[in-house]
Amino acid sequence: MRKNLLGLDHAVLRVDDLDRAAPDFAKIGFTLAPRGRHSLGTENHCLMFGFDYLELLWVPPGVAAPFYADFPVAGEGMTGLALKSDDAASLRTAWDGGGLHPEPLLEFSRPVEVGDGIRHDAKFRVVALPAERTPGGRAFACQHFTPELVWRPGLRRHANQVTGINKVVIATDDPAAVGLLWGRVFDVPRHPIPGGIAINTGAAPIVALTPAALSKQLPGVDLPRASGQAVFAAVYLSTGDLALAAATLRAGGAHPVSLPDGSLAVGANEAHGITLIFK
Repeated sequence: MRKNLLGLDHAVLRVDDLDRAAPDFAKIGFTLAPRGRHSLGTENHCLMFGFDYLELLWVPPGVAAPFYADFPVAGEGMTGLALKSDDAASLRTAWDGGGLHPEPLLEFSRPVEVGDGIRHDAKFRVVALPAERTPGGRAFACQHFTPELVWRPGLRRHANQVTGINKVVIATDDPAAVGLLWGRVFDVPRHPIPGGIAINTGAAPIVALTPAALSKQLPGVDLPRASGQAVFAAVYLSTGDLALAAATLRAGGAHPVSLPDGSLAVGANEAHGITLIFK
C-alpha cells in the first residue's frame, strides 16, 4: 500500500441541477450539508458519513468543468473518486516515481458558515492522475487542511441509516486490465473475484466487474449505461438498519429493489445517474 494513501475520501456525483438533485437525495433520507461554493466556481452539497462522503457537484453555466466533473459519463453520474491522503505532495512524488505521471498540485477552498454568521474557509490540496490511469472516471488524492469544517456535528446522521461507503463498483468489459491500473494507484495486488477484480484501498474496496456479472448481482436494478467503456456504476453504502432504510426510501418516493442478500438498491434512474446499494 502506498504511503500517504488512506482509503477513499469521497465519490463525486455530477448533477445537472443542484436545486433539483438536493431535495431528491434529502427525500430518501440523506442529511445534506449546506450548499458550498468552491473557489474554482463549482457548487456542491455533501452527504457526510463517518470517514467518507458523497458529493453532489454542479458546474454552473460559464464555469470551466474541473477534471473530476468532466469524465467520462454523459449527463449525470459518478465522474470522480477522491482518495484520502494525509500528504498530497509526498503522494504526488511517489506516484511520479512510480511512472503514473500525476498532474500538478491544486489548492482550492470553499467558505463554511459555522454559526452566528461566522465564516471560515474549508481548504483542500488535491493531486489528480491522468484519465487513462483510472478507468471508470477521474481519480485524485484529497488532503483536507480543515476536516473539522467538513465533518461537522449533526451532518453525519441520516434518516436512511447510512454510515459510510462500503464499496465502489466499476462496470467494464475488461476487469483484469482495469484492476491492473487501479492496483498501481495503490501499489497493491489484484484479487480475483467472481466476474471481476477487487482492489484493496485500505478502506472500502474498488471492484471492477463485467456488466453481466454486475447485472447478475443486481437483478432488476437500473444501472448506468457503460457505452462500451469503463464507468463507475454503483456505490454500496453501509446501513445500520435496513428495515428503517427501506421505509425511509419508500416514504421519500423511491422504489428500492430488494436483492437476494437482503440489501436494497435504488437505480440510477432515481439517483441521478448512479446506482446506490444500501447494505
